[in-house]
Amino acid sequence: MNINLMSPHEISEAISKFEVNNEDFILQDTFYGWNTWQLLKKPLYYSVKDTTFKVKKRNLNNSPFNLIYSTLRIFFNVFKLFVFKRGRPLFYTNANYKLEKLNGKHIDVFFDYLIIKWFKRKVVYVESNVVKDPKNVAVKKDLHTDDMRLLLFIVNKLFVNKYVVSDKAKRIVFLLNDFFRKEGYSFVIEENKVCSILSRFYADYLLNKMLFRIVSPKAICMVDGIPTGAMAAGRNLGIPVYEFQHGFIIKDKPDYIMSGYLKSLYYKMVLPDYIFVFGEFFRENLLESGFWNHNQIRSLGNFRVDKLRKSFSRKTEPNDTLKILFATQPSTFEHTKKFLLALKDILPSSIVVSIKCHVREPKNNNDWYQSYVNNENTKYLTPDLSLMELMKEHEILVSYHSTAIFEVLGLGMPAVTIGTEEFPRGINSLVNVNISDVLKDIRSADEFVKLFMCFKNDILFRERWLGNCQKNASYFYDEKYDQNLDDFSKTL
Repeated sequence: MNINLMSPHEISEAISKFEVNNEDFILQDTFYGWNTWQLLKKPLYYSVKDTTFKVKKRNLNNSPFNLIYSTLRIFFNVFKLFVFKRGRPLFYTNANYKLEKLNGKHIDVFFDYLIIKWFKRKVVYVESNVVKDPKNVAVKKDLHTDDMRLLLFIVNKLFVNKYVVSDKAKRIVFLLNDFFRKEGYSFVIEENKVCSILSRFYADYLLNKMLFRIVSPKAICMVDGIPTGAMAAGRNLGIPVYEFQHGFIIKDKPDYIMSGYLKSLYYKMVLPDYIFVFGEFFRENLLESGFWNHNQIRSLGNFRVDKLRKSFSRKTEPNDTLKILFATQPSTFEHTKKFLLALKDILPSSIVVSIKCHVREPKNNNDWYQSYVNNENTKYLTPDLSLMELMKEHEILVSYHSTAIFEVLGLGMPAVTIGTEEFPRGINSLVNVNISDVLKDIRSADEFVKLFMCFKNDILFRERWLGNCQKNASYFYDEKYDQNLDDFSKTL
């Protein structure tokens, strides 16, 4: 896949444009009964993005011994599930986020709290890969999909028609690359990538269909499940499927956002019956296109934000020094570098900027940020520190399009998004709802200084901004998290 550097949102925008301009193909083309384009949309986006930013793939041990051992372990674990956990709700996570601790144990912020408190661990729990420290997790997994590698390979070889896949891929690749070339985009989709996506999906679908028939889950709850073979298997078998939001939802997000004209194809798409989102803001963004029914999108809240709210004290009185937390992102390094260099000579001594590097920031980027910090009002913070815990010591978060911005807004604290040439108002250019009363956008270092000096010195401006943030906190992250979980658990 040959590409020049493009932002994630440019890649998403290009794919969304293809969807809008190729209605006939998208409405008609199917792969084993499922809408072909929807199967490809998200995987192609991440494939282009990962290639652009050189994201490293996990190295798996594919030695013959390990593959055979993993397969035997799958058979043994599935047998245990059939005997002891048949008919239980099934929780299936691909995100594998261990971001918090509960009573000293690592906790998956999406499911573990729900499983511990409401289901007393009496569920089937499936994870996409083995965590690094399985002895120190709050809820142990019953199955790891990495263990299915050999079975997936066998099913792929025996049951996936390579001629059907190849013919399908040839046509799609021609349409995609012809469109991208005419629109001036610089990336090329390769045929073998499309073949790989389609083949893996169908093999995964067949294997999970067999698994679900054995364990007979009464419901399937997923994180990052669109458009996996597991979700398709659940839908095909008539099992209720629930998706829990991960990341933030913008108007071009490839897994959640669908064009309204595709609504008639819902039952041919690998989509859940319901999506639980963090708050009403994300719900409104999902409903904007007209694809989803209102009752399918439900506000839930989030464990991480709910936990922080209980220990958070919002700062209301101005201090002599205004402390700003600047969150970096690997995809915006060149923008950030240019911005910080312009800020260096005009930053007032009454403003302290702490630079918190992203956990996936390359070493060269980290080295540059460390070398940039050389005076009393700029600080460097290591990637391993918790950004949300750091917000207890700072008053405002500044970033480009980080998920952390919405988490901070959910705490009732102010945040600032930096605009670029492609998205002049930062995140505010990427959402369908006007949130500029809580999320301010700037383009330059001069605007940065002007905004924060106003925040520091203008009491009315400061109080109005802080008041709007506190009033709208539950708009971004629902404050009735426990009650919402309790209501949801009763449906299962």
